[in-house]
Amino acid sequence: MTLKERRMATGLNQKDFARKCGRTIKYVSAVENGRETPSPAMSEIIEKVLAGERVDRHMHGGRKVIPFNDAQEEAILRKIWLRDYT
Repeated sequence: MTLKERRMATGLNQKDFARKCGRTIKYVSAVENGRETPSPAMSEIIEKVLAGERVDRHMHGGRKVIPFNDAQEEAILRKIWLRDYT
């Protein structure tokens, strides 16, 4: 079963899956289509998300990042998207 099939079996769309993994939709799409290979740490996060486990999105690459609530995170992602894609 492919990553896309596994993700869809969990009922997650790319946006929600990317958010739970702490990555962008573009990254998830690239992994699903074989254009990107996740690191071992990212593979572990992906497996946890697919298993329905809660992932500490505030620990990536061994470093602590400032936690945001969902509204703050959405606002930041929107600013990045507007900067990069408009």
